[in-house]
Order: sequence, then structure tokens, then C-alpha cells
Amino acid sequence: MGQFAGKYRSLAALALCLALPAPLSAQGASLEERFQAATSHRDCQAVMRLTESRLALGARLGSRPVDRPLLETGLMCAASIDDQARTGRFAIAATSFDGASDAAWRARLWAEVQSGEGNSGVDTILYLNRSRPALLNAVPAEWLLDLDNRLKEARLDQDRVKLLGLLTDGPYESEDLFINADYFRSQQIMLLARMGDMEGARRALAASSSAAPLLQALIVPELRPLLPAGIDLHARVEADLARHLGESAAKPQALGPLYKAAQDLRLLGRFDEALAVLLRAERLPGGPHGASDAQDNFNWWENSLGETYYFLGRYDEMVAAYRAAMASGERDQPNVSQTINLAGRQFVTGHPQDALETLAGIEISDSTMSEYGQLVARRTRGCAAFALGKLDMAHADLVYVRDHRAAALDTTVVADALLCQRDEDGAAAEYIALLGNADPEKRAAALSTFMDGEPLPPAVEAEPSRQATRRLAARPDVAAAIARAGGTVHFPLVPTDY
Repeated sequence: MGQFAGKYRSLAALALCLALPAPLSAQGASLEERFQAATSHRDCQAVMRLTESRLALGARLGSRPVDRPLLETGLMCAASIDDQARTGRFAIAATSFDGASDAAWRARLWAEVQSGEGNSGVDTILYLNRSRPALLNAVPAEWLLDLDNRLKEARLDQDRVKLLGLLTDGPYESEDLFINADYFRSQQIMLLARMGDMEGARRALAASSSAAPLLQALIVPELRPLLPAGIDLHARVEADLARHLGESAAKPQALGPLYKAAQDLRLLGRFDEALAVLLRAERLPGGPHGASDAQDNFNWWENSLGETYYFLGRYDEMVAAYRAAMASGERDQPNVSQTINLAGRQFVTGHPQDALETLAGIEISDSTMSEYGQLVARRTRGCAAFALGKLDMAHADLVYVRDHRAAALDTTVVADALLCQRDEDGAAAEYIALLGNADPEKRAAALSTFMDGEPLPPAVEAEPSRQATRRLAARPDVAAAIARAGGTVHFPLVPTDY
């Protein structure tokens, strides 16, 4: 919300510079004169009061020349101070005009997404998809994710079908590394299958231009029958790689395509090639910091570099890559994502003291990270503390993770925390519960832990945490739960993470 307000503070300042005349006394002045006086004083509060007054008149909007500039300036002022209620009211009014500005429509969508009310926002996206696709493509992907999650939680399935259809089969394109057409396509397939529309799910899967939804279908037992017979998933990832390398050639200043190509190469087990692709960014003017998308993707480019070094067994270079991302911050805040990721890799590679020192550099609290982030950080810290014999710290973090299991979002965080502290029975119980979850997507998250794939590098395969997971899968009670959940199949690629 703060980033949004910052953007509109500058727009509000610009809008307030439009005034021409000198200030007038409000007494007896027309609405137009009072608006001009307020803008000449750059008085957002006065502009918002005038906007409220204009709406209260009830006369047809657009019947007076002042209507559009007043409403749009009032809207920018409301958005600049995060006044959600006024932003919503003013945005609806400001977008009732033909030719309303993109800024007004963007503010309207933000207000609708933030409102948390039913299907608010879906019709606006329908309009943007049809009439202003460039604006829809420029909308932060997080807004669309928030809207989809809200519809999902409210079980507004038909509205989700409409939304996901717009985001997968229309002109929408997202350059976000994680919230993109592949993500929304996977959500669409899961939704249609859950609704019983297996033919619709099959068509959606067939329409996918990338391997990601197909790989999801392999993991989710309910979706496996939708996969075409004899499909070569290895070849589909190779096709993704060719496309991402083509994107990099077309956008040689961007990090995003390099990130995607390296991810493909790691799945294919070609770690040296993944490293070479990522290091192309070092040749950019200004290096990776000088990339056209560095603001959004520098940290994740370094994260990908760290992951590649991890699989290559180059510990010091892995740490250096993650620390470069940590040093750059994260959305003007201390870096949390790469700090947690580095600590996790330090623990599994046998450096628990390094993991503790890494996590000591950030505050693990509500003010610095999400509830889920806190659980992941405390899981890793507890695991590292246990390995070092710091049992009081380990126990405190384990208790926290268990007591806040709702924030784990039905992932394996709690089970992993128990397993690394050698509570195999507790970990087994957690996995059995996850494997019995009524939601097939959540069951699949647990199933994916136990799927075998193409060989990992020997040092990675030998990690104690991976061996503990294999021992867990061999337990009769866990094996039975895996079978009840639909069983696992061979993953025809290298099961890399992140």
C-alpha cells in the first residue's frame, strides 16, 4: 500500500500544479473557482472536501467542465494518503467518464482489490483486458494474486473462472518471475478440475505454452489423467529454455529471461550451463545492477546464482551471491527472502553456525516479515540450533512453529522442523495429516516431497535432511498415507528447489 501511495503522492502534486488563477475567497465563489484556489494552494484536503461536495450534489457527472479534473485530482489526493474509502468512491466516479485517465482506472482497481469485498475488481479487469490491455499488463501482479486469493477463499468459483480465463487466454502478459501466466494457468486447471469440469481442465492444460502446468499435473494425482499419453516433459522444458533464451536475445539488458533460462537448465541438470547463462549479466554496462529490470529482479538473479552454486557444491560463491542480494535490500526494506534462503542452504550443507549468524542479521517479527516467513526462519534457526546443541533455542523455535501451524499454509514447514530435531514420529504424523488434506493441491505439496527424480549431484543427495526424508517415506504409516493420497510417480527432471 505504501508504494501505491508514494506513486499517487507524486501524481497528486502534479495534478495540483494545474491551477491558473490566484487564490480566491471561498465565500460566494463557484465550485470551479474554489477548485482552482485549492489547487493553487496545493491543498489536497480542500480538494477532497470539494470532491465530496460535488458527489453529494447528485447532478449528472460530466455536466460541468470542472467535474473530470476535480474528481481525478481528488482521487489522486485520496490515494496519496492511503484513504481507501475515499479512493474507492472517487475512483468509481472518476472512471464514469469516457476517456478517464489510466491513473484513475489503476486507482479504481487498487481500491477494489483492497476492499476485500466479494468479486469487486473482476469487472474492472474485464474492462481493462478488453479496452486497456497495456494498463492491465502494467498493474502489479500482486494485486491480481490478492484478488484471486480472495475469490478462492470466498469460494466464488464462477468469478475465479472468469478472472483466470482473462489472465490466461487474453492479451494479459506479466514479466513477474513468479506471478505470471504459468501461475494463473496452473490455478485455472486446478479450479476447473475441482469443479468437476475435467474437459475444461484438459483444454486449459493443452493450451499451456510452457512446461510448468504440465509438471504440476504430474505431481497432482487428480490431474495426471489429463496429461497427453507419451508426453515428453523433458522436451517441453527444453522448449521453454529455447523460448527464454530467445527472450534474452530480444531483451539483452534484462535479468528476468536469464533467471528463467537458468531455472530450466537446473531442471535439466545442466548446472554449469545455468551458471554461464546467469553470468552473462556481468557483461552488461554497469553489470547486473545496470539491467533494465534490476529494481525488480536483481535479488532473484543473485538468488538463482546462489542456487546454481549450491548445486555445483561451491559453498563460498553461493554465500557471496546470496549476500550480494541481502546487501541490496528488498523493496526499500532489509532483505528477508534471500536471508532466509541462504540460512536454509547453509544448514542443509552442514554449516549450522553460519545459518545462525545469517539469521541473526534480521529481526524475526511481525514488523519485518509475514507469519509464514517467520515460520520458515524459525524452522531453520531451530534446526541449526539443535545441530549445535543449543537445545533451549531449538525447543523455543519448535514450540513457536507448532503453535503457529495455521500460518504454515498447509506446507511442510512444521513437519520439517520436527524432522530436523529428530522427532520422526511427530514429523510422520504431520505428513500423514498433510497427505490426507481434502484439498488436492495441498496434498500434492506433501506428495512432491517424496517423489523421486533424475539424479541430484552426489553431495546434495547425501545431505542428512534428504536422507531423513527418505527414511520417513519408507515408514509403513507414511507409505500408506502416500498411497492413499494417490501415490507418486517418477519426476523426469532434476528436482531442484526455489
